[in-house]
Amino acid sequence: MAVTTNAVNLRYLDMASPRIKFILVGVTRIKDHDFAANRHGVIDASAMLNGLQKYKNQGRVPGHHDVVYLTTALDMETKQDRTVVGLANFAAACRSAAVGEGEDTPHTYNGVNTMAHELAHTLGSPHDQTPECPWAKGYLMSYVDGGLNKFKLSPCSERSIRNYVRHQSEDCIRVQSSRNYNREYRKFPGQSVRAQY
Repeated sequence: MAVTTNAVNLRYLDMASPRIKFILVGVTRIKDHDFAANRHGVIDASAMLNGLQKYKNQGRVPGHHDVVYLTTALDMETKQDRTVVGLANFAAACRSAAVGEGEDTPHTYNGVNTMAHELAHTLGSPHDQTPECPWAKGYLMSYVDGGLNKFKLSPCSERSIRNYVRHQSEDCIRVQSSRNYNREYRKFPGQSVRAQY
């Protein structure tokens, strides 16, 4: 998950004023849950999101977090869309509804863009569907493959996130953990590659 979070942060590198950086504050592994029924590897994404939100709001997710994100290898679908790969509550970061979810096949990192996309929704970014930032340009908040655009936020998404963050409290924006677990390491997994010894 640290490598995935680092890869998500790469999609936000161009974002400034404020700079956005996601910090992984914990990982909880749940094999059996009651968020939604698993129907032979297929799960209702809406029911799972609601179940995750309830689970979080019951205080069952430890630590200080602004958003709780669930990664699953199950095939997600909704009644309207059998191809959905992610879902999140819109403009919910730092609120009780601050949850998102996405598919990810283990060892493939194919859920990185989904996670980056859904976290942008929690930060108040809608899909790119305006004349200034059309869907066809293929930025992160579109499903179109826009080449290198797919790995970054459009100017419209940046503006939406900036506007959302501007209206959040200092408790939401600042890092709440007083302990830096990475101080002695200086780098996250995935930030450097070296030869095996």
